[in-house]
Amino acid sequence: MGVKNSEHRRNVVTRGISLKALRRGERFRVGEVLFEYRGPRSVCRYIERLTAPGMTQALKGRGGICARVIENGTVRVGDKIELM
Repeated sequence: MGVKNSEHRRNVVTRGISLKALRRGERFRVGEVLFEYRGPRSVCRYIERLTAPGMTQALKGRGGICARVIENGTVRVGDKIELM
């Protein structure tokens, strides 16, 4: 069963950055948007209902982060992630 990007509850999918290196309260920019790092998030079982049994375990440690928007703007595919 395939999963569309919008179905897995992630707002921004990144590549080439260590999200684990961020510290709580640290700010970063993606495109025009300024975010504040709030903490890591685990993968929930919802993804397993969309895909296949075992997916939650397969993605363990890769749940991503929670961030608060500080300044609104536009994020486009290919925008760089800049630590402030």
